[in-house]
Amino acid sequence: MKKFLDFLFQLHIRDFTIDSSSGVSENIRGKFLGAVEENTTVSYNGMRAKTGIDHLKELGITHVHLMPVFDFATLDESKNDKCKLKQCLALVNIVCVFVSLIM
Repeated sequence: MKKFLDFLFQLHIRDFTIDSSSGVSENIRGKFLGAVEENTTVSYNGMRAKTGIDHLKELGITHVHLMPVFDFATLDESKNDKCKLKQCLALVNIVCVFVSLIM
């Protein structure tokens, strides 16, 4: 019988990609799209290393726990604000893509 292990990694979307050493394109650093950008690397002493989602895959991470990802304090749920609702749904879709890429 095979034994399977789950490896959980916790991260903040902004912190994961905000620094230039993340290898993420400058215009999406600190954002959801930055976290799922593939083929990111960093150079150090003439060596290249994978960063971002590629690094998580390389480590064998099976699950990602995203630390605070929504700003609940400024979202007034009593109003029918379709624009903010669409933004939230878009973020949920990006999170789902991110998790499915890891798994």
